Amino acid sequence: MDDRCRTVISVNESVPYMTPNALEKGERLVLYMYTSLLPCLQKMFQAKKAGFKNKKKKFAKKIGLQVVKEIMDINNIHKDEIEPLDIN
Repeated sequence: MDDRCRTVISVNESVPYMTPNALEKGERLVLYMYTSLLPCLQKMFQAKKAGFKNKKKKFAKKIGLQVVKEIMDINNIHKDEIEPLDIN
């Protein structure tokens, strides 16, 4: 924050430049979120990004299999009746 109360918020990096004692509680909270909390959360996410992608794929597969099982149960389809699907 400069002498004209202009602030630049970077998506990739933010650094707190001052401790604004003159601001209201809500304003301090917003300033804290943008200068400290969000950059910290972004760094944590970037560090664990690959793990999130792997969990997402495993979760999607599990949900997909559950949906297929429910459809089979509802339509009284048995495993031996399923043929390989021609995707092309």
